[in-house]
Amino acid sequence: MLAVFFVSVSPNPPKLPEIWQMDKVAHFGAYSVMGLLWARALNSGPGRAGGLKASWRAALAVIVIALFGAFIEVCQMYVPGRSAEVMDALANGAGGFSGVVVYGRIMRRLRRSFF
Repeated sequence: MLAVFFVSVSPNPPKLPEIWQMDKVAHFGAYSVMGLLWARALNSGPGRAGGLKASWRAALAVIVIALFGAFIEVCQMYVPGRSAEVMDALANGAGGFSGVVVYGRIMRRLRRSFF
């Protein structure tokens, strides 16, 4: 998350190809990976996020990622050369949600084939 934060608030963002809505795809992809990693982190270890049920852990991951994505967009309002966009925040949240869903599907398949 720290790397995403620093890249997101840098005054000179990396240039993406001039393809329609390419930045939304980049947001979605980065936050999908973050969603997958958050879901993995909340589902590992003996405590499993304080004993929460799997659905609550998934919801927690999505909420944290969506709030982080919205926070980044607000921060970008104050960075020269950057702008805050609601569609970016939505792409961040949707990407986080998809990463959590993908993690859940992977784990369901692994349990079915190994246990």
